[in-house]
Amino acid sequence: MSRYIEKDLGQYEWIVQKATMHWAYFLPDILFCFILIGFITLPISLLKRWGTELAFTNKRLLGKVGVFNIDELDIPLNRVSDIKIKSNLIGKLCGFGTIIITMGTRRMRFVAVRQPEKFKNALREQAEKYQLEQYHQPIATNNPWVTQYPQNPVWENYPNYYSQQQQTNYYYPQQS
Repeated sequence: MSRYIEKDLGQYEWIVQKATMHWAYFLPDILFCFILIGFITLPISLLKRWGTELAFTNKRLLGKVGVFNIDELDIPLNRVSDIKIKSNLIGKLCGFGTIIITMGTRRMRFVAVRQPEKFKNALREQAEKYQLEQYHQPIATNNPWVTQYPQNPVWENYPNYYSQQQQTNYYYPQQS
């Protein structure tokens, strides 16, 4: 605009004030663009949301990603190698992030998980409980009257987790 006006100025003529267009002029075009793109991307996002599940039980970590190409996860808690959380500024402000779970050489990404830090901490806590429970399972012996429990090398770190009766190595039931 200014080039045309500046070229058209007379010999003793100058510009006193310029007028520019307000950004609101473009608002209908911007909204139309978002709506058009939204109609295309919203169904894809909804399918991803409906096709993604992540949970853990007291023994296993279960997950599923995808609707048509399904990638499933079903592993014991003690097989989880690493849990990473990635979150950008919007994710930090809104309380969501990406959880990346590593099991050996395999990785799975779960995008837009609510409160990922809370999920990670709860999973770590349950994994520790699961390891202790697995360590304190009775060992089968040939003698039906004796149940043998393994020694616990880390008993000092978890003194209140099991009662004193479960710390004994051998249990002899009452014979009648």
